[in-house]
Amino acid sequence: MKVVDDAVDASGRHGVAVSQDHGNQRTEWIFDKGKLTYLGERTVLIDDDSAGGKAGRILVSTAVTERAVVDKAGQKPSPGTAT
Repeated sequence: MKVVDDAVDASGRHGVAVSQDHGNQRTEWIFDKGKLTYLGERTVLIDDDSAGGKAGRILVSTAVTERAVVDKAGQKPSPGTAT
């Protein structure tokens, strides 16, 4: 595990990440620098690969854009209550 001081989620938000390498790929879990709220994750190539991928290429990127708490599984949040 490593810390990445500046990682960017799929929405373009910058944060701090905890990363783990898997072969030639690095998965980064990105958190808000102040609140440490989970923002999303991304997977990047560590080195150039034989398929023509260049080091630093983003393979997967996600962003959590909305959260809500409900009382039970399957229940949908009320409109306007998600953050």
